[in-house]
Amino acid sequence: MFSLMRNFPPWIKTVLVVGGGVLIGISTYGLLIYYERRHQGFQDEGFEDTSKVEEQPERKVIVLGLDGVGKSTFIANLSKVDNVQNDIKPTEGFHIMSVNTQGTAINIWEIGGAETYRNYWGNFLQDTDALVFVVDSNDSKRLPQAYDEFKKLIADDRLKDVPILVLANKQDIPECLSCKQIEDALNLKSISPKLHKIKVLPLQISTNKPQHQSLKIAEDTMIQFAFTK
Repeated sequence: MFSLMRNFPPWIKTVLVVGGGVLIGISTYGLLIYYERRHQGFQDEGFEDTSKVEEQPERKVIVLGLDGVGKSTFIANLSKVDNVQNDIKPTEGFHIMSVNTQGTAINIWEIGGAETYRNYWGNFLQDTDALVFVVDSNDSKRLPQAYDEFKKLIADDRLKDVPILVLANKQDIPECLSCKQIEDALNLKSISPKLHKIKVLPLQISTNKPQHQSLKIAEDTMIQFAFTK
């Protein structure tokens, strides 16, 4: 597997080698294969003249947030009308899924939100077209921590001009914080619209119920933002 590393960017090698046991197994192998395919293009697909083969356009969306806020549940239920899944295990390391729309592959990268994995968030920011930041609306005690992590992200030059979608998740729980309260907690009004296009949306994913309208709106907005930059 490590013979594949010769063509990867330095930050990929850093994550794989320095990260030790953090990003391992299937997830690590998936990242290796992803970059190997991007490097090789279509040269192994049997085409005689690979220079004439056009790769499918791609956009990169990165989904971040503290652990337990519902990132994995959100991604697992994209494009689902019913049979909503709500028993998703937290992501260890990272997870990649792709949604094809408008002839473009929207590659959605979810990075684990536990402290161990947050240390590696910066390694995944390059070439991001849209950022989705998920917040638990029912956990006001951790909002300061979410704000600290959010500040680090928007201060990173690699996210310059990247549109940001903030999802106020778990809106179905009584007495949860409103979108306005989440907006205030993250101090979003202090961010110039010239630097980032930002939108806050409510999100509700209920167990054993048809897809809530907020999930579809969040998905559509995420895809729209991926084409904004």
